[in-house]
Amino acid sequence: GHPTLQRYPTPESIIGMLHAKHGSYAEKDRALHALLAAIQRGPELRSCAIALVSLAMWPALEHSYYKLIRLSYHLPDLFAEIHWAFLAKATKFNLAKTSRIALALQRDGERAVRQTVDRECRYQAHARAYAYLNADLDAIGTQRAAPVLHRGLDRGIGAPAGVADAPPPGTRARA
Repeated sequence: GHPTLQRYPTPESIIGMLHAKHGSYAEKDRALHALLAAIQRGPELRSCAIALVSLAMWPALEHSYYKLIRLSYHLPDLFAEIHWAFLAKATKFNLAKTSRIALALQRDGERAVRQTVDRECRYQAHARAYAYLNADLDAIGTQRAAPVLHRGLDRGIGAPAGVADAPPPGTRARA
């Protein structure tokens, strides 16, 4: 085992140290660095190290989720995408970096999720443009346009009960 991790007898004690509000940030960085090195070193310890790093970073991943929640419109399973991006960054983390590791992993994971959404939006825009170019414009021009509903108030669609039947403004209802 790694000398930094040998002082912790159980995985729970490693996670406890990493989640503790008190304690040395340098010690936490050394522990995360040792776990990331185990992930990158080889398959024999990879699954255990990935589980420990995921648990250690869970509060940061949850924070990223709430920070990026507006992207859930584009990514139905946003948390899975955040975790996937985090794991991808963890497996390729530059081990020459020895400080502020948790912050770098969180920031890089968030950036990767934003880039994924950006790529998907650009792809969808290109797909729509391509579909428009391939559309039969003559057929589209002869079709009758559907009526436009303004704010759902025409014919009472989406309006509170009675709004569609109310008299126009400036007139009095007859009793």
